[in-house]
Amino acid sequence: MPGLVAQPMAAPDAQGDEGSAYVHWWRQVEFNAASPEAAGIGFLTFGQDGTGPAPRFAAHPGPNHPGHRRTLPIWKSALLPTGSVGRLADPLAKLTAPAVLVVIDGDINPVHDRFRDGAGKPRILAHWLMEAAYQPGSSRVPFGREIRRAEIETATVGRTEDEALRHLGCHSLSDAFAPRGTAQLSAHGTHVLDLAGGTRTGDHDAALLRTAPVLAVSLPSNRLLSASGVFLEVFVDQALTWVEQRLDEMAGNDWPPVVINLSYGLAAGPKDGSGHLSRRILAFLTRHPSVQIFMPAGNDGLGEGHAMLVAGGDHGKIGWIVSPSDPYSSHAEVWVNGNAPAISLVLTSPDGDRLEMPGLAGAGPHRPVELVSGGGKPVARIYPLGHGITENRHGYLICVAPTRRYGAGLPAAPGGIWTIALSGAGDATAALHLQSERPLTPNSLAGHPGRLVQLSGQLAKPQRDGTLNALPVGSGAQIIDCLRASDGKVVGWSARGDRLAVPPIPDGFAVRGERSPARPNLLAAGYRSGSTALVEGTSFACAAAARTALMVALTAP
Repeated sequence: MPGLVAQPMAAPDAQGDEGSAYVHWWRQVEFNAASPEAAGIGFLTFGQDGTGPAPRFAAHPGPNHPGHRRTLPIWKSALLPTGSVGRLADPLAKLTAPAVLVVIDGDINPVHDRFRDGAGKPRILAHWLMEAAYQPGSSRVPFGREIRRAEIETATVGRTEDEALRHLGCHSLSDAFAPRGTAQLSAHGTHVLDLAGGTRTGDHDAALLRTAPVLAVSLPSNRLLSASGVFLEVFVDQALTWVEQRLDEMAGNDWPPVVINLSYGLAAGPKDGSGHLSRRILAFLTRHPSVQIFMPAGNDGLGEGHAMLVAGGDHGKIGWIVSPSDPYSSHAEVWVNGNAPAISLVLTSPDGDRLEMPGLAGAGPHRPVELVSGGGKPVARIYPLGHGITENRHGYLICVAPTRRYGAGLPAAPGGIWTIALSGAGDATAALHLQSERPLTPNSLAGHPGRLVQLSGQLAKPQRDGTLNALPVGSGAQIIDCLRASDGKVVGWSARGDRLAVPPIPDGFAVRGERSPARPNLLAAGYRSGSTALVEGTSFACAAAARTALMVALTAP
Protein backbone atom coordinates (compact mmCIF):
# COMPACT_ATOMS: atom_id res chain seq x y z
CA MET A 1 0.00 0.00 0.00
CA PRO A 2 2.30 2.80 -1.20
CA GLY A 3 1.75 6.42 -0.36
CA LEU A 4 0.71 6.19 3.29
CA VAL A 5 1.17 9.51 5.06
CA ALA A 6 2.31 9.94 8.69
CA GLN A 7 0.66 12.78 10.59
CA PRO A 8 -0.54 13.83 14.04
CA MET A 9 -4.01 12.47 14.74
CA ALA A 10 -6.96 14.78 14.24
CA ALA A 11 -8.30 16.71 17.21
CA PRO A 12 -10.11 14.55 19.79
CA ASP A 13 -13.57 13.42 18.70
CA ALA A 14 -13.04 14.61 15.13
CA GLN A 15 -13.27 10.97 14.07
CA GLY A 16 -15.81 9.95 16.68
CA ASP A 17 -13.35 8.26 19.03
CA GLU A 18 -12.90 11.06 21.59
CA GLY A 19 -9.13 10.62 21.38
CA SER A 20 -9.26 7.26 23.12
CA ALA A 21 -6.67 4.64 22.30
CA TYR A 22 -9.20 1.83 22.20
CA VAL A 23 -12.68 3.02 21.33
CA HIS A 24 -12.20 3.90 17.65
CA TRP A 25 -11.02 0.51 16.43
CA TRP A 26 -13.19 -1.71 18.60
CA ARG A 27 -16.37 0.28 18.30
CA GLN A 28 -16.26 -0.16 14.54
CA VAL A 29 -14.97 -3.71 14.42
CA GLU A 30 -16.69 -5.30 17.39
CA PHE A 31 -19.60 -3.05 18.24
CA ASN A 32 -20.45 -1.37 14.93
CA ALA A 33 -21.50 2.22 15.56
CA ALA A 34 -24.56 1.69 13.35
CA SER A 35 -26.00 -0.75 15.88
CA PRO A 36 -27.83 1.16 18.64
CA GLU A 37 -27.90 -1.90 20.88
CA ALA A 38 -24.17 -2.49 20.89
CA ALA A 39 -22.68 1.00 20.76
CA GLY A 40 -21.33 2.58 23.92
CA ILE A 41 -24.12 3.62 26.30
CA GLY A 42 -24.10 5.74 29.45
CA PHE A 43 -24.62 3.83 32.68
CA LEU A 44 -25.06 4.27 36.41
CA THR A 45 -22.10 3.58 38.66
CA PHE A 46 -22.93 0.99 41.30
CA GLY A 47 -23.73 2.56 44.66
CA GLN A 48 -25.25 5.78 43.30
CA ASP A 49 -28.74 6.79 44.31
CA GLY A 50 -30.09 5.99 40.85
CA THR A 51 -31.33 9.50 40.12
CA GLY A 52 -29.10 10.31 37.18
CA PRO A 53 -26.34 9.07 34.90
CA ALA A 54 -22.79 8.94 36.15
CA PRO A 55 -19.86 10.53 34.32
CA ARG A 56 -18.76 8.25 31.54
CA PHE A 57 -16.06 5.75 32.40
CA ALA A 58 -12.52 6.92 31.72
CA ALA A 59 -10.88 5.51 28.62
CA HIS A 60 -8.01 3.05 28.93
CA PRO A 61 -5.29 5.74 29.15
CA GLY A 62 -6.58 6.33 32.67
CA PRO A 63 -5.95 9.18 35.10
CA ASN A 64 -3.06 10.60 33.10
CA HIS A 65 -5.52 11.58 30.37
CA PRO A 66 -8.62 12.86 32.19
CA GLY A 67 -10.05 14.37 28.99
CA HIS A 68 -10.46 10.93 27.41
CA ARG A 69 -13.81 9.31 28.09
CA ARG A 70 -15.72 6.33 26.82
CA THR A 71 -19.06 4.78 27.60
CA LEU A 72 -19.62 1.23 28.78
CA PRO A 73 -20.54 -1.30 26.08
CA ILE A 74 -23.62 -2.99 27.53
CA TRP A 75 -26.94 -3.94 26.00
CA LYS A 76 -29.70 -1.38 26.45
CA SER A 77 -31.95 -4.17 27.71
CA ALA A 78 -29.58 -4.66 30.67
CA LEU A 79 -29.60 -1.01 31.75
CA LEU A 80 -31.59 0.59 34.53
CA PRO A 81 -34.00 2.83 32.57
CA THR A 82 -33.03 6.50 32.57
CA GLY A 83 -34.64 8.40 35.43
CA SER A 84 -35.77 5.30 37.31
CA VAL A 85 -34.58 4.26 40.75
CA GLY A 86 -33.83 0.63 41.45
CA ARG A 87 -35.24 -0.89 44.63
CA LEU A 88 -32.69 -2.03 47.19
CA ALA A 89 -33.34 -5.70 47.88
CA ASP A 90 -33.96 -7.01 51.34
CA PRO A 91 -30.60 -7.38 53.09
CA LEU A 92 -29.05 -10.81 53.05
CA ALA A 93 -29.30 -12.77 56.29
CA LYS A 94 -26.54 -12.46 58.85
CA LEU A 95 -23.61 -14.69 58.04
CA THR A 96 -22.83 -17.63 60.32
CA ALA A 97 -20.60 -19.67 57.99
CA PRO A 98 -16.88 -19.94 58.80
CA ALA A 99 -15.83 -18.81 55.29
CA VAL A 100 -17.27 -17.50 52.02
CA LEU A 101 -16.37 -18.32 48.42
CA VAL A 102 -16.74 -15.61 45.76
CA VAL A 103 -16.43 -16.43 42.06
CA ILE A 104 -16.28 -13.62 39.51
CA ASP A 105 -16.44 -15.24 36.10
CA GLY A 106 -18.88 -15.83 33.26
CA ASP A 107 -21.49 -18.42 32.31
CA ILE A 108 -22.18 -19.64 35.86
CA ASN A 109 -25.08 -22.09 36.16
CA PRO A 110 -26.63 -21.25 39.57
CA VAL A 111 -29.00 -24.24 39.64
CA HIS A 112 -26.28 -26.86 39.05
CA ASP A 113 -26.44 -29.73 41.52
CA ARG A 114 -22.74 -29.32 42.39
CA PHE A 115 -23.53 -26.01 44.07
CA ARG A 116 -25.91 -27.21 46.78
CA ASP A 117 -25.54 -27.55 50.54
CA GLY A 118 -26.08 -30.60 52.71
CA ALA A 119 -29.87 -30.06 52.70
CA GLY A 120 -29.98 -29.83 48.90
CA LYS A 121 -30.55 -26.07 48.86
CA PRO A 122 -28.53 -23.66 46.67
CA ARG A 123 -25.27 -22.44 48.23
CA ILE A 124 -25.32 -19.31 46.04
CA LEU A 125 -26.76 -16.57 48.27
CA ALA A 126 -26.73 -13.89 45.57
CA HIS A 127 -25.76 -13.91 41.90
CA TRP A 128 -25.29 -10.80 39.74
CA LEU A 129 -26.01 -11.56 36.07
CA MET A 130 -24.41 -8.52 34.46
CA GLU A 131 -25.62 -9.17 30.92
CA ALA A 132 -29.16 -10.26 31.77
CA ALA A 133 -32.14 -8.08 30.97
CA TYR A 134 -32.92 -5.58 33.73
CA GLN A 135 -36.09 -6.47 35.64
CA PRO A 136 -38.09 -3.70 37.36
CA GLY A 137 -38.34 -4.36 41.07
CA SER A 138 -35.18 -6.44 41.23
CA SER A 139 -32.44 -5.58 43.68
CA ARG A 140 -30.52 -2.50 42.73
CA VAL A 141 -27.63 -3.04 40.37
CA PRO A 142 -26.75 -0.50 37.69
CA PHE A 143 -27.25 -3.03 34.89
CA GLY A 144 -28.24 -6.66 34.54
CA ARG A 145 -30.10 -8.53 37.26
CA GLU A 146 -29.38 -9.86 40.72
CA ILE A 147 -30.99 -13.12 41.77
CA ARG A 148 -31.12 -14.46 45.32
CA ARG A 149 -31.04 -17.92 46.84
CA ALA A 150 -34.80 -18.16 47.21
CA GLU A 151 -35.30 -17.33 43.52
CA ILE A 152 -32.76 -19.97 42.49
CA GLU A 153 -34.53 -22.55 44.65
CA THR A 154 -38.04 -21.84 43.39
CA ALA A 155 -36.94 -21.54 39.75
CA THR A 156 -36.45 -25.30 39.52
CA VAL A 157 -39.92 -26.16 40.84
CA GLY A 158 -41.90 -27.60 37.94
CA ARG A 159 -39.19 -26.63 35.44
CA THR A 160 -36.36 -28.41 33.73
CA GLU A 161 -32.87 -27.07 34.31
CA ASP A 162 -32.88 -25.28 30.95
CA GLU A 163 -36.27 -23.74 31.69
CA ALA A 164 -35.05 -22.61 35.12
CA LEU A 165 -31.99 -20.93 33.61
CA ARG A 166 -34.13 -19.08 31.08
CA HIS A 167 -36.57 -18.09 33.83
CA LEU A 168 -33.72 -16.62 35.91
CA GLY A 169 -32.31 -14.71 32.93
CA CYS A 170 -29.06 -16.70 32.75
CA HIS A 171 -29.51 -17.14 29.03
CA SER A 172 -31.98 -16.43 26.28
CA LEU A 173 -32.03 -17.77 22.74
CA SER A 174 -34.94 -15.58 21.64
CA ASP A 175 -33.29 -12.21 22.34
CA ALA A 176 -30.32 -11.22 20.19
CA PHE A 177 -28.94 -9.05 22.99
CA ALA A 178 -28.83 -11.53 25.85
CA PRO A 179 -26.35 -13.90 27.51
CA ARG A 180 -26.02 -17.35 25.99
CA GLY A 181 -23.05 -18.89 27.79
CA THR A 182 -25.01 -21.26 30.03
CA ALA A 183 -26.73 -22.68 26.94
CA GLN A 184 -23.40 -23.81 25.48
CA LEU A 185 -21.40 -26.95 26.18
CA SER A 186 -18.44 -24.93 27.47
CA ALA A 187 -19.42 -22.76 30.44
CA HIS A 188 -16.17 -21.34 31.85
CA GLY A 189 -17.58 -19.99 35.10
CA THR A 190 -19.46 -23.21 35.87
CA HIS A 191 -16.27 -25.22 35.45
CA VAL A 192 -14.34 -22.73 37.61
CA LEU A 193 -16.93 -22.62 40.40
CA ASP A 194 -16.99 -26.41 40.55
CA LEU A 195 -13.20 -26.67 40.86
CA ALA A 196 -13.15 -23.86 43.44
CA GLY A 197 -15.96 -25.15 45.64
CA GLY A 198 -18.30 -27.59 43.92
CA THR A 199 -19.14 -30.94 45.50
CA ARG A 200 -20.45 -34.34 44.50
CA THR A 201 -21.49 -37.34 46.55
CA GLY A 202 -18.46 -39.28 47.69
CA ASP A 203 -15.97 -36.38 47.64
CA HIS A 204 -13.86 -36.48 50.79
CA ASP A 205 -14.25 -32.72 51.25
CA ALA A 206 -17.94 -32.48 50.27
CA ALA A 207 -19.41 -32.14 53.76
CA LEU A 208 -17.05 -29.33 54.70
CA LEU A 209 -17.32 -27.41 51.42
CA ARG A 210 -21.12 -27.52 51.56
CA THR A 211 -20.97 -25.28 54.64
CA ALA A 212 -19.38 -22.46 52.62
CA PRO A 213 -21.91 -20.09 51.00
CA VAL A 214 -21.17 -18.57 47.59
CA LEU A 215 -21.49 -15.11 46.07
CA ALA A 216 -21.32 -15.22 42.27
CA VAL A 217 -20.93 -12.65 39.51
CA SER A 218 -21.48 -13.61 35.88
CA LEU A 219 -19.49 -11.10 33.88
CA PRO A 220 -20.70 -10.16 30.38
CA SER A 221 -19.78 -12.39 27.49
CA ASN A 222 -16.81 -11.76 25.22
CA ARG A 223 -19.17 -9.94 22.87
CA LEU A 224 -19.07 -7.13 25.43
CA LEU A 225 -15.84 -7.71 27.36
CA SER A 226 -14.04 -8.20 24.02
CA ALA A 227 -11.92 -11.27 23.46
CA SER A 228 -8.82 -9.48 24.74
CA GLY A 229 -10.59 -8.44 27.94
CA VAL A 230 -9.85 -4.76 27.51
CA PHE A 231 -13.25 -3.77 28.93
CA LEU A 232 -12.81 -6.17 31.85
CA GLU A 233 -11.58 -3.61 34.36
CA VAL A 234 -14.82 -1.66 34.70
CA PHE A 235 -16.96 -4.79 35.10
CA VAL A 236 -14.65 -6.30 37.71
CA ASP A 237 -14.49 -2.93 39.49
CA GLN A 238 -18.28 -3.00 39.73
CA ALA A 239 -18.24 -6.65 40.82
CA LEU A 240 -15.86 -5.93 43.71
CA THR A 241 -18.11 -3.10 44.90
CA TRP A 242 -21.11 -5.43 44.78
CA VAL A 243 -19.24 -8.14 46.70
CA GLU A 244 -18.19 -5.59 49.31
CA GLN A 245 -21.74 -4.35 49.83
CA ARG A 246 -23.22 -7.84 50.08
CA LEU A 247 -20.59 -8.98 52.61
CA ASP A 248 -21.15 -5.79 54.61
CA GLU A 249 -24.87 -6.64 54.69
CA MET A 250 -24.15 -10.12 56.04
CA ALA A 251 -21.15 -9.54 58.31
CA GLY A 252 -20.79 -5.82 58.98
CA ASN A 253 -17.18 -4.98 59.80
CA ASP A 254 -16.39 -8.52 60.96
CA TRP A 255 -15.89 -10.45 57.74
CA PRO A 256 -15.01 -14.13 57.95
CA PRO A 257 -12.25 -15.49 55.69
CA VAL A 258 -13.25 -14.80 52.08
CA VAL A 259 -11.73 -16.53 49.05
CA ILE A 260 -12.26 -14.77 45.70
CA ASN A 261 -11.49 -16.49 42.39
CA LEU A 262 -11.09 -14.28 39.30
CA SER A 263 -9.92 -16.45 36.41
CA TYR A 264 -9.47 -13.65 33.87
CA GLY A 265 -6.53 -11.67 32.59
CA LEU A 266 -4.87 -9.43 30.02
CA ALA A 267 -1.86 -10.25 27.88
CA ALA A 268 -0.85 -6.60 27.60
CA GLY A 269 -0.58 -3.88 30.21
CA PRO A 270 2.00 -2.06 32.32
CA LYS A 271 2.73 -5.14 34.48
CA ASP A 272 4.05 -2.91 37.25
CA GLY A 273 0.99 -2.47 39.48
CA SER A 274 -0.03 0.88 38.00
CA GLY A 275 -3.03 -0.44 36.04
CA HIS A 276 -6.48 0.56 37.25
CA LEU A 277 -7.61 -2.94 38.19
CA SER A 278 -4.31 -3.84 39.88
CA ARG A 279 -4.64 -0.76 42.09
CA ARG A 280 -8.34 -1.47 42.71
CA ILE A 281 -7.63 -5.03 43.87
CA LEU A 282 -4.76 -3.88 46.09
CA ALA A 283 -7.01 -1.29 47.75
CA PHE A 284 -9.72 -3.94 48.28
CA LEU A 285 -7.27 -6.35 49.91
CA THR A 286 -5.81 -3.59 52.08
CA ARG A 287 -9.26 -2.73 53.43
CA HIS A 288 -10.19 -6.37 54.00
CA PRO A 289 -7.24 -8.42 55.34
CA SER A 290 -9.39 -11.56 55.70
CA VAL A 291 -9.75 -11.76 51.90
CA GLN A 292 -7.57 -13.75 49.49
CA ILE A 293 -7.89 -13.23 45.73
CA PHE A 294 -6.66 -15.85 43.27
CA MET A 295 -5.89 -15.01 39.63
CA PRO A 296 -4.30 -17.07 36.83
CA ALA A 297 -0.83 -16.56 35.41
CA GLY A 298 -2.21 -16.83 31.88
CA ASN A 299 -1.73 -19.25 28.99
CA ASP A 300 0.55 -17.17 26.76
CA GLY A 301 3.85 -18.88 27.50
CA LEU A 302 4.16 -20.22 23.95
CA GLY A 303 2.29 -17.41 22.19
CA GLU A 304 5.30 -15.52 20.75
CA GLY A 305 3.65 -12.27 21.75
CA HIS A 306 6.21 -10.75 24.12
CA ALA A 307 9.72 -9.34 23.63
CA MET A 308 12.19 -6.92 25.16
CA LEU A 309 13.80 -4.15 23.08
CA VAL A 310 16.94 -2.14 23.90
CA ALA A 311 17.50 1.23 22.24
CA GLY A 312 20.35 1.26 19.74
CA GLY A 313 22.43 -1.69 18.61
CA ASP A 314 21.09 -5.07 17.58
CA HIS A 315 18.35 -5.49 20.22
CA GLY A 316 16.27 -2.51 19.16
CA LYS A 317 13.99 -3.90 16.42
CA ILE A 318 11.61 -6.85 16.00
CA GLY A 319 9.16 -8.06 13.36
CA TRP A 320 5.40 -8.25 13.88
CA ILE A 321 3.46 -10.57 11.58
CA VAL A 322 0.02 -9.12 10.80
CA SER A 323 -2.00 -11.72 8.91
CA PRO A 324 -3.42 -10.86 5.48
CA SER A 325 -7.18 -10.77 4.91
CA ASP A 326 -7.79 -10.42 8.64
CA PRO A 327 -11.09 -8.75 9.68
CA TYR A 328 -9.77 -7.86 13.15
CA SER A 329 -7.50 -5.00 14.09
CA SER A 330 -4.14 -5.79 15.67
CA HIS A 331 -2.69 -4.23 18.80
CA ALA A 332 0.64 -4.03 20.59
CA GLU A 333 1.55 -2.25 23.82
CA VAL A 334 5.07 -0.93 24.34
CA TRP A 335 6.23 0.06 27.84
CA VAL A 336 9.44 2.10 27.75
CA ASN A 337 11.77 2.38 30.76
CA GLY A 338 14.30 5.19 30.99
CA ASN A 339 14.46 8.96 30.78
CA ALA A 340 15.53 9.20 27.16
CA PRO A 341 13.91 12.09 25.27
CA ALA A 342 16.07 11.33 22.21
CA ILE A 343 14.50 7.85 21.80
CA SER A 344 11.64 7.34 19.35
CA LEU A 345 9.17 4.50 18.85
CA VAL A 346 9.03 3.66 15.14
CA LEU A 347 6.42 1.53 13.37
CA THR A 348 7.19 0.55 9.77
CA SER A 349 4.69 -1.07 7.40
CA PRO A 350 5.55 -4.00 5.11
CA ASP A 351 5.80 -1.46 2.27
CA GLY A 352 8.29 0.71 4.14
CA ASP A 353 5.94 3.47 5.30
CA ARG A 354 7.20 4.86 8.60
CA LEU A 355 5.27 6.16 11.62
CA GLU A 356 7.27 7.67 14.47
CA MET A 357 6.39 8.71 18.01
CA PRO A 358 9.34 10.93 18.97
CA GLY A 359 10.72 11.91 22.35
CA LEU A 360 9.74 8.88 24.42
CA ALA A 361 9.84 9.54 28.16
CA GLY A 362 10.22 13.23 27.43
CA ALA A 363 7.85 16.03 28.36
CA GLY A 364 4.25 15.11 27.50
CA PRO A 365 1.52 14.47 27.00
CA HIS A 366 2.25 13.21 23.51
CA ARG A 367 -0.26 13.58 20.74
CA PRO A 368 -1.34 10.41 18.92
CA VAL A 369 0.10 9.91 15.44
CA GLU A 370 -1.29 7.93 12.53
CA LEU A 371 -0.57 6.54 9.09
CA VAL A 372 -3.37 7.46 6.67
CA SER A 373 -4.14 6.29 3.14
CA GLY A 374 -4.55 8.58 0.18
CA GLY A 375 -8.24 8.81 1.00
CA GLY A 376 -7.47 10.05 4.51
CA LYS A 377 -8.41 6.78 6.25
CA PRO A 378 -6.16 5.76 9.15
CA VAL A 379 -4.54 2.33 8.80
CA ALA A 380 -2.24 2.52 11.85
CA ARG A 381 -1.94 4.63 14.97
CA ILE A 382 0.33 5.08 17.97
CA TYR A 383 -1.32 6.38 21.15
CA PRO A 384 0.34 7.45 24.41
CA LEU A 385 -0.98 5.59 27.45
CA GLY A 386 0.62 7.79 30.11
CA HIS A 387 3.25 6.73 32.60
CA GLY A 388 3.43 3.59 34.68
CA ILE A 389 4.43 3.20 38.30
CA THR A 390 7.33 5.67 37.86
CA GLU A 391 7.71 8.89 35.90
CA ASN A 392 10.36 7.22 33.74
CA ARG A 393 8.07 4.42 32.56
CA HIS A 394 5.77 5.31 29.68
CA GLY A 395 3.27 3.25 27.71
CA TYR A 396 2.29 3.42 24.05
CA LEU A 397 -0.40 1.54 22.15
CA ILE A 398 0.10 0.59 18.50
CA CYS A 399 -3.07 -0.13 16.52
CA VAL A 400 -3.13 -1.57 13.00
CA ALA A 401 -6.43 -1.66 11.14
CA PRO A 402 -7.89 -4.92 9.78
CA THR A 403 -6.18 -6.18 6.66
CA ARG A 404 -9.54 -7.18 5.17
CA ARG A 405 -11.82 -4.36 4.06
CA TYR A 406 -15.01 -5.16 5.95
CA GLY A 407 -17.17 -2.26 4.79
CA ALA A 408 -17.41 0.52 2.23
CA GLY A 409 -15.15 3.44 3.08
CA LEU A 410 -13.44 1.67 5.99
CA PRO A 411 -9.65 1.30 6.13
CA ALA A 412 -7.59 -1.77 5.34
CA ALA A 413 -3.97 -2.09 6.39
CA PRO A 414 -1.31 -4.07 4.48
CA GLY A 415 -0.67 -7.58 5.76
CA GLY A 416 2.83 -8.92 6.22
CA ILE A 417 5.76 -8.17 8.53
CA TRP A 418 5.54 -4.80 10.23
CA THR A 419 8.51 -3.74 12.35
CA ILE A 420 8.57 -2.11 15.78
CA ALA A 421 11.76 -0.37 16.84
CA LEU A 422 13.33 1.84 19.50
CA SER A 423 15.36 4.35 17.52
CA GLY A 424 17.91 6.92 18.64
CA ALA A 425 20.64 7.30 21.23
CA GLY A 426 19.97 6.84 24.91
CA ASP A 427 19.62 4.37 27.74
CA ALA A 428 16.14 2.89 27.32
CA THR A 429 14.52 -0.54 27.24
CA ALA A 430 10.98 -1.49 26.29
CA ALA A 431 8.64 -4.40 27.04
CA LEU A 432 6.45 -5.27 24.06
CA HIS A 433 3.17 -7.21 24.44
CA LEU A 434 0.79 -8.20 21.65
CA GLN A 435 -2.93 -8.13 22.38
CA SER A 436 -5.55 -9.93 20.30
CA GLU A 437 -9.18 -9.05 19.72
CA ARG A 438 -10.04 -12.27 17.91
CA PRO A 439 -12.81 -14.58 19.12
CA LEU A 440 -11.60 -17.26 21.51
CA THR A 441 -13.48 -19.90 19.49
CA PRO A 442 -11.89 -20.49 16.07
CA ASN A 443 -14.07 -19.81 13.06
CA SER A 444 -13.70 -18.97 9.40
CA LEU A 445 -13.43 -15.23 10.07
CA ALA A 446 -11.15 -15.34 13.09
CA GLY A 447 -7.89 -15.26 11.15
CA HIS A 448 -4.57 -16.06 12.77
CA PRO A 449 -3.33 -14.02 15.74
CA GLY A 450 -0.25 -11.91 15.14
CA ARG A 451 3.13 -12.97 16.48
CA LEU A 452 6.59 -11.54 16.85
CA VAL A 453 9.56 -12.76 14.81
CA GLN A 454 13.29 -12.14 14.93
CA LEU A 455 14.63 -10.02 12.06
CA SER A 456 17.82 -10.62 10.13
CA GLY A 457 20.74 -8.88 11.82
CA GLN A 458 18.79 -8.35 15.03
CA LEU A 459 18.97 -10.22 18.35
CA ALA A 460 15.59 -9.20 19.75
CA LYS A 461 13.23 -12.18 19.63
CA PRO A 462 10.04 -13.47 21.25
CA GLN A 463 10.48 -14.75 24.79
CA ARG A 464 8.46 -16.49 27.49
CA ASP A 465 9.74 -14.40 30.41
CA GLY A 466 7.36 -11.50 30.94
CA THR A 467 4.26 -13.12 29.45
CA LEU A 468 2.47 -13.12 32.83
CA ASN A 469 -1.14 -11.92 33.05
CA ALA A 470 -0.95 -8.14 33.48
CA LEU A 471 -3.84 -7.76 35.93
CA PRO A 472 -2.58 -9.38 39.16
CA VAL A 473 0.96 -7.96 38.99
CA GLY A 474 1.31 -5.58 41.93
CA SER A 475 -2.28 -6.17 43.09
CA GLY A 476 -1.57 -8.40 46.07
CA ALA A 477 -3.56 -11.25 44.48
CA GLN A 478 -2.17 -14.79 44.45
CA ILE A 479 -0.90 -15.56 40.92
CA ILE A 480 -1.33 -19.21 39.95
CA ASP A 481 0.71 -21.17 37.40
CA CYS A 482 -0.20 -24.62 36.09
CA LEU A 483 1.94 -27.47 37.39
CA ARG A 484 2.17 -30.90 35.74
CA ALA A 485 1.76 -33.65 38.33
CA SER A 486 3.76 -36.33 36.49
CA ASP A 487 7.10 -34.50 36.52
CA GLY A 488 6.51 -31.54 38.84
CA LYS A 489 7.23 -28.97 36.13
CA VAL A 490 5.29 -25.90 35.09
CA VAL A 491 3.61 -26.63 31.73
CA GLY A 492 5.08 -24.92 28.68
CA TRP A 493 2.06 -22.79 27.81
CA SER A 494 1.74 -21.38 31.33
CA ALA A 495 2.85 -17.74 31.32
CA ARG A 496 5.96 -16.59 33.16
CA GLY A 497 7.07 -13.62 35.15
CA ASP A 498 10.40 -11.93 34.59
CA ARG A 499 12.52 -11.05 37.60
CA LEU A 500 15.06 -9.32 35.35
CA ALA A 501 12.50 -6.89 33.95
CA VAL A 502 12.26 -3.25 35.10
CA PRO A 503 10.30 -3.34 37.35
CA PRO A 504 10.45 -7.11 38.06
CA ILE A 505 7.44 -9.24 37.12
CA PRO A 506 6.98 -11.96 39.79
CA ASP A 507 6.61 -15.64 39.02
CA GLY A 508 3.33 -17.35 39.76
CA PHE A 509 2.72 -19.95 42.46
CA ALA A 510 2.44 -23.32 40.72
CA VAL A 511 -0.57 -25.54 41.47
CA ARG A 512 -1.36 -28.91 39.91
CA GLY A 513 -3.54 -28.26 36.89
CA GLU A 514 -2.40 -31.06 34.58
CA ARG A 515 -1.85 -34.76 35.24
CA SER A 516 0.66 -35.63 32.51
CA PRO A 517 1.36 -34.86 28.83
CA ALA A 518 -0.83 -37.85 27.96
CA ARG A 519 -3.61 -36.79 30.35
CA PRO A 520 -3.44 -32.98 30.35
CA ASN A 521 -6.94 -32.12 31.53
CA LEU A 522 -8.77 -31.61 34.80
CA LEU A 523 -12.27 -33.01 35.27
CA ALA A 524 -14.87 -30.40 36.18
CA ALA A 525 -18.64 -30.07 36.27
CA GLY A 526 -20.19 -29.72 32.84
CA TYR A 527 -22.63 -27.02 31.81
CA ARG A 528 -25.58 -29.04 33.21
CA SER A 529 -26.13 -31.12 36.31
CA GLY A 530 -24.93 -34.66 35.81
CA SER A 531 -22.44 -33.73 33.08
CA THR A 532 -18.68 -33.34 33.20
CA ALA A 533 -16.09 -31.45 31.17
CA LEU A 534 -12.37 -31.81 30.54
CA VAL A 535 -10.70 -28.44 31.07
CA GLU A 536 -7.18 -27.12 30.75
CA GLY A 537 -5.52 -23.79 31.54
CA THR A 538 -4.30 -21.63 34.39
CA SER A 539 -7.90 -20.49 34.96
CA PHE A 540 -8.62 -23.94 36.32
CA ALA A 541 -5.36 -24.37 38.20
CA CYS A 542 -6.28 -21.05 39.81
CA ALA A 543 -9.67 -22.44 40.87
CA ALA A 544 -7.97 -25.51 42.34
CA ALA A 545 -5.75 -23.22 44.41
CA ALA A 546 -8.80 -21.28 45.60
CA ARG A 547 -10.39 -24.57 46.69
CA THR A 548 -7.34 -25.39 48.81
CA ALA A 549 -7.46 -21.95 50.44
CA LEU A 550 -11.17 -22.35 51.13
CA MET A 551 -10.59 -25.72 52.79
CA VAL A 552 -7.87 -24.19 54.98
CA ALA A 553 -10.26 -21.39 56.01
CA LEU A 554 -13.05 -23.85 56.78
CA THR A 555 -10.85 -26.01 58.99
CA ALA A 556 -9.08 -23.17 60.83
CA PRO A 557 -9.87 -22.87 64.56
